[in-house]
Amino acid sequence: MICPKCNDVVEDFVLCNKCGGQYHYVCAGVSELSYRKMGVEKKAGWRCITCRSPQLTETHPSLSDVLKEIKSFRNDFSTMKVEFTNIKSDIQCTMQHIKELSSKLDTMEGRFIEFDRRLTSSEQKLSTLSIVQKDLLSTQKTIAELKAQNNSHDQYSRQNNIEISGIPTKKGENVYTILNDLCATVGFQLSDHDIDSIHRVRPYPSSRTESNNEPTRPASIIVRFCQRRRKDQLIAAVRARRGLTTAHIGLPGPASTVYIGDHLTPTNKLLLKRARELKLEKNYSYLQDRKSTDGQGARGGGVLIAARRELRARPRPEWRSRPAAEELWVTLELDAATTAAVGAARPSRPAPRPCRAANASSNLHVACCYFPHGNNHSESLQNFYDNTFDILQNNLNDNFLILGDFNISNASWDSFNDSTQSFKLSTNSDGLAGDLCDFMNLSNFRQYNGCVNSNGRVLDLVLSSDKCTVSNSTTPLTPEDAHHKSLDITLNLQTHAFIQNVKTRLKLIYHAADFKAIGKEISRVNWIADLATLNTEESQELHKNTTPVTTTSLAADFNTFKSFILSALNTLQRQVELLSLEIDRQEMRRRRKTLLFHGITEEKSEDILLKVTELVSRHLDLPNFSSTSIKSLYRLGRPTDKRPRPVVIKFMDAAVRDKVWFLKTKLKGTGVTQSEFLIKSRHTLFMEARQRFGIGKCWTWDGCVNIIAPNGSRHRVECLTELDIITTSKSPSQVVVVTVNKPGEKVLAPRSKRIVKK
Repeated sequence: MICPKCNDVVEDFVLCNKCGGQYHYVCAGVSELSYRKMGVEKKAGWRCITCRSPQLTETHPSLSDVLKEIKSFRNDFSTMKVEFTNIKSDIQCTMQHIKELSSKLDTMEGRFIEFDRRLTSSEQKLSTLSIVQKDLLSTQKTIAELKAQNNSHDQYSRQNNIEISGIPTKKGENVYTILNDLCATVGFQLSDHDIDSIHRVRPYPSSRTESNNEPTRPASIIVRFCQRRRKDQLIAAVRARRGLTTAHIGLPGPASTVYIGDHLTPTNKLLLKRARELKLEKNYSYLQDRKSTDGQGARGGGVLIAARRELRARPRPEWRSRPAAEELWVTLELDAATTAAVGAARPSRPAPRPCRAANASSNLHVACCYFPHGNNHSESLQNFYDNTFDILQNNLNDNFLILGDFNISNASWDSFNDSTQSFKLSTNSDGLAGDLCDFMNLSNFRQYNGCVNSNGRVLDLVLSSDKCTVSNSTTPLTPEDAHHKSLDITLNLQTHAFIQNVKTRLKLIYHAADFKAIGKEISRVNWIADLATLNTEESQELHKNTTPVTTTSLAADFNTFKSFILSALNTLQRQVELLSLEIDRQEMRRRRKTLLFHGITEEKSEDILLKVTELVSRHLDLPNFSSTSIKSLYRLGRPTDKRPRPVVIKFMDAAVRDKVWFLKTKLKGTGVTQSEFLIKSRHTLFMEARQRFGIGKCWTWDGCVNIIAPNGSRHRVECLTELDIITTSKSPSQVVVVTVNKPGEKVLAPRSKRIVKK
């Protein structure tokens, strides 16, 4: 048989049931396997491709049909021509509108270009203004710092001076004789070797004197001592002799009060004047200044007690110990009962103060004191103890509260095993601490302050004969520092009707407010509903008073808002930078006694303390170094098989740490190196500095990064901002290309003397 498609002989074929053709499997488009799997019915109904395709019949249209189609096409074309004419007119009208819009857009574009130019000019002016404002603030800050430094230096130069005011001027007078008479009056022995110079100075005329035509005060006498100790002794003797007048010295004329005190600078005199005005304004009971210190380099000093006007408070200057220390006594009368008489003779052998009867108190005696370090420290404390014990013996039924800084550095406090939350001195106290322990035992006092400052020490002591509670103040009345925090002291006393009925005065402390809670409360208000309650007349009046928004006003408002936002962001950014820098400084100060040792071999169940001690004593030549010189040490990080972990060592003393640090060069060849225990930000700064200036030009000391710039200048930086300031562009001669194995790759080396080829 012949295949109809390929005209070739076919033996195994596919049969078409319509035309009877016998096809190869390939010519039929069917695989042999598929055909054999077909059933009998499918095989009987299978057709070839030719039989399955529809047969198209060829028809010839007549002439009349063609003419009809042409006529219909002509009619449609005429209609379409009319429509095209209408569309053309519409397009012309649209083009005219587009031209008008284009003209308007060109005008608007010009206005926008002008607006953009003005906005760019305003931004440039604002940027210049912000720079000028920043420079002005920096200049003002520098001027204020220079003024403060100048005032501090001026006051320091007057530390051996005293100022005597109130002595009338007389022609041909001898001020040295006046000083001798004054010292004899107060019981102070003055020698010729004590005085360096003595002279009068012209007083500054005050505005009050000029306006009231009051007579000017006599010129003050300035006495400069050779020793500050002698000057302090004279002031103490004068303060013990109160009410000194010219009549006591033997000067002729009407008696006038003589004032003797420290020789203050004009700035500190104004500060003292303002403090006295504040005393009168706030009804303070007493105020005392101490050596006009501004707080820099000296902490503590100056005592003040403020009492409310409703309380019956009176100062007790007669209770001050001799020689006069910085000590203040104030009595608060809690009822109408009179206080016991004071001044009785002290018993020859002091006995412990008996316990006070319950609810028998009539007065509360408050003492505030400060005992500075010095040659008379021990004597002042002993005089205070003896004087206070006399006062206690004569006021057995009263409450006592003694507050102050005793400056006893070796005092160690242990808690009582009871519910009073009080403290006692440790049993091994000696010296000044032992004297304080004896005084507290004899007086039946307990110490109630357990709040420590930033150095972990109890600074102010709270001694009381009754139970009280001491805590850190959450709302201090004055700014405080971390060294000397404010305290809240609560005494459980029997109050009386006149105290309970006193109206509480409320003082709003805005800086301590919870502004997040205030914001939440404001967000809860339904402003739409509240503002919708306005009537028609109020709404119309509000609409009339509303200023219409124009392009000019909008640009001005935008510039004002933008300048405000930029200044606020700059201020916040500076505050964040300063706070971050201060936090870094505090953290590095906490790591002052710590070093990192790298390369010390690590073993299981090792004695790392013994390893470090032997390493330091053997290689660093420190014979006195032992395990007691180390406070704590540990390995940093998780153990790995690659290399030993670094060892963090905290020494007992910073001096020992510095000795070990400066002898680090002796560890060369041992495989052990040292480094400072830097915080993350300082370590990042150190690595960035090494990358910019080279390894040999950067090192750390005391937590700061020291850099030698390309011009040879040395810098000490603490943040990336300071590093960016000193970073200078390097010339081509300072950059060397180092080739590596991979072609086309180059590395810039910061030092031209080292050329590495691989």
